[in-house]
Amino acid sequence: MKKVVNKFNLYEYYDEDEERNYDKLIKSMSGDLSFEPNEYGMVEISVVNKKSRTKC
Repeated sequence: MKKVVNKFNLYEYYDEDEERNYDKLIKSMSGDLSFEPNEYGMVEISVVNKKSRTKC
């Protein structure tokens, strides 16, 4: 997860850049993420992007 946070600069996206507090960032992200098992026993991850300028 930390690689994803760094790759997509999520500290800045969630305005947590100053502190770089990982736990606080995860709490900020929690409303934008969903994890659901699929029919193959794998976990599908969905992300809501509220800022249209940012693409992942």
